[in-house]
Amino acid sequence: MDSTLWALLGLAFLLVITPGQDTMLVLRNVMLRGKFAGIATGVGACCGLFVHATLSVCGLSAVLLYSATAFSILKGLGACYLVYLGVRSLWGAWRGEALPDGLGMEGVPLLRGNMKQLRKAFGEGFMSNVLNPKVVVFYLAVLPQVIGDPALIIRDTLFFVGFQFVIAVIYLTLLSMFLGRVRHVLLRPAFKRKLETVTGTVMVGFGVRLALEQTP
Repeated sequence: MDSTLWALLGLAFLLVITPGQDTMLVLRNVMLRGKFAGIATGVGACCGLFVHATLSVCGLSAVLLYSATAFSILKGLGACYLVYLGVRSLWGAWRGEALPDGLGMEGVPLLRGNMKQLRKAFGEGFMSNVLNPKVVVFYLAVLPQVIGDPALIIRDTLFFVGFQFVIAVIYLTLLSMFLGRVRHVLLRPAFKRKLETVTGTVMVGFGVRLALEQTP
């Protein structure tokens, strides 16, 4: 690999560990449903990367980026979804609701956990990433730099996305495991309400900021 590709892989790593909406969603789901739900959320978000990579290779992302209407629709859907998740957290904090049944998943092997809760967490992570137009812009900007030979576009794209996927899964899994270990402390009723209020507010903020950003 040449220095340019190493630099791009470093950029991918920095983007993974920079706190964003995926990280906040993992935090929220670990607190609400347990560490395995956090892992499922992270894996779902990472699987969304392959959707963006596929769209970029097929040229559909270019259509979204250069069609103001298409891009605005995608941006609006992503913003609404983030606001929806944030409002749900705020509503739960204000009502002081008990933790969902997913609490029973804690300490249970992943494949024997509450699969309904895991699928829900995976879906939330996946949709959060797929509906994020910033990822569209990132891949359109980066992938042309990654591809050395047009004939090897699929190989080079899979290599880059695969690297980002592995790093992101490892990072978000470790984060979920850490949060799971301190979860019993963080979930004291008063602290839990404050945490849900903060994460809900941040996610609503992400959604509002996304909606107000100008189409590139």
